[in-house]
Amino acid sequence: EEEEEDDDDDEEDGEETDAYEWESDPLRPFDPHDLWCEECNNAHPSVCPKHGPLHPIPNRPVLTRARASLPLVLYVDRFLGGVYSKRRIPKRTQFGPVEGPLVKKS
Repeated sequence: EEEEEDDDDDEEDGEETDAYEWESDPLRPFDPHDLWCEECNNAHPSVCPKHGPLHPIPNRPVLTRARASLPLVLYVDRFLGGVYSKRRIPKRTQFGPVEGPLVKKS
C-alpha cells in the first residue's frame, strides 16, 4: 500500500512541474494598443507569437441620427438627393421628430 501512495505523490509532483515550465514574457510598460491573449494570459504588441492572430468581428456601421430617426416609410435617396416615401402618405400625417442638421441647397 505504501508503494501505491508513493506513486500518487509522484503524479502530483509531475503536475506541479508542468505548471512551472511555463515562462511568461518579460514585463513591459502598459500600452493600451497591445492585444491581450487569453490563452497565454499576456499582452502582445501585435499577434501572439504562440497562438497566432485574433479573429476580429467588425462592428456594424452606425447610422447618423437623421437616418436612425427616419420613419420606416421614408428613405433617403442620395442619387436623386432627398427624402422620399415608399408608399402614399395620407393627408394630416405628422412625422417626427426627425432630427438632423439643416443643409443649404447648393
